[in-house]
Amino acid sequence: MTVTSATRDADQASKDTFDGIVREVEIAPSELVIQPDLAARFLFSAVVFLGVTDIVLQTIDATLSPSIPGWVQVVKMFDLDREFSFPTWYSIMLLMAASVLFGLIAWATRRAANPMWKHWGALCLIFATLSVDEQVLAHESIGEIIGDKITTDGIFYFAWVIPGAAAAGLIGLAFVPFLRSLSPWTRNGLILAGAVYLTGALGMETASGVVAGGEGIDNLLYATLASIEEILEILGISLLLIVLITEACQRIRSFTVSFDRRDETRATPR
Repeated sequence: MTVTSATRDADQASKDTFDGIVREVEIAPSELVIQPDLAARFLFSAVVFLGVTDIVLQTIDATLSPSIPGWVQVVKMFDLDREFSFPTWYSIMLLMAASVLFGLIAWATRRAANPMWKHWGALCLIFATLSVDEQVLAHESIGEIIGDKITTDGIFYFAWVIPGAAAAGLIGLAFVPFLRSLSPWTRNGLILAGAVYLTGALGMETASGVVAGGEGIDNLLYATLASIEEILEILGISLLLIVLITEACQRIRSFTVSFDRRDETRATPR
């Protein structure tokens, strides 16, 4: 017997032993149940916690400037307007969760032969893009490019709001037939969530731009406007998630993901 054949026999024996153990052990299925009312409580509690924490810390920092060790790091950690902070990470997770839910609903809608599945799928891609942008800040890079070409001031101090508003308007118009096809509750929920989110992302950004252009960004007024902007964005996404979870409950009911070892004779390509 050669070394190679001995090694092969040993591997096969190990495989047979493992397969025997797997067959003997009965793995109980796990179930994760997502309920809209419980999700709503968690999401709204998170909005209140992040908003109150940021406003309190920013106010104390601006008025008292404590010299406590670690104070600056704590303020930065919960700063809603800071890119590398807990609120920013949370926003990224919310946007990605919305993308996943849009994708699941698109999958279910396509299986039901509903032509609107493409719109759900498009929203899945849009929110995945927003999630990435929240981290890489592509919109700010676009704003810098525009600012290098033309002079922007006032409500357009942050120049990215120009293409941002145009894109939001075009997407809104393109999705009018889609919204009309939905139930009144879902349609109104999506419109409300979008209005709240855009009020923060575009509306409060323009207000912040006026203050930043006149007084700079190192003042309590700008910090307050920036905090309100981020709170509205998180609140808008939270409202969206509640609508999507409810819609998923109606369209999908349950979704199973299983992990199973395939038989090697079937899994090995010929």
